Amino acid sequence: MHNESQKCYYHGMVQKSYGGDQGLWKNKKGYAALAKYGCGTVVMCDAELILARDKDFPENVTTDAYMRYVEEAFISRYPIRQSPIPALRGLTPMQMRLGLDKRFNGRYRTKWAYARKNEVAFLIEVKRMLSENLPVVCSYFSFTGKGLPLYDTADAPSPCSYVNNHYMRIFGMSDDEKFFSLISWGRLYYAPVSCFLDKLGLFTNILSVWDTQSSFDSC
Repeated sequence: MHNESQKCYYHGMVQKSYGGDQGLWKNKKGYAALAKYGCGTVVMCDAELILARDKDFPENVTTDAYMRYVEEAFISRYPIRQSPIPALRGLTPMQMRLGLDKRFNGRYRTKWAYARKNEVAFLIEVKRMLSENLPVVCSYFSFTGKGLPLYDTADAPSPCSYVNNHYMRIFGMSDDEKFFSLISWGRLYYAPVSCFLDKLGLFTNILSVWDTQSSFDSC
């Protein structure tokens, strides 16, 4: 179910992590915006490290080195907007595309493109990116309800949390296409694919990525 090659572990944390956690900056002076609204910046840095193919860091990276990397990206590529309106907080989709382009000098082509009517194409695209070891950055936003339910396990009887107005990374999909495994706050969660598809559109989407130097890239 998971794309095991995309695991990221960081030393110095309470437990091993599947990715970065904006909570690392909770008590660090000057980074309140990153701690509160930094999910987009953090997930894009995780995506960059996956795409760098271990050229920047070894498999096990120290927390301090990771935090320095994110802080540099926060300043140079992914500055965070603060607004009383939830939909206007954090990063814009365009910021994420431009930041990735700047980091890799245009090697990776990207787009946010899946509207609600393209549910089948959306799932095909998720599977393509996972099979090509490309990070699947996703957004989720709902104007109503609690948000996207997250489960500790795929068979858990009830959600352990809900998220809304949030960027995450899809780490895998069950063979029956009923559950995504998601990375958020450095942890592995599970979410029903149907709940994600119900909101698929402008605000709930994935960042498609193509490697222009790969034999997979046929566009």
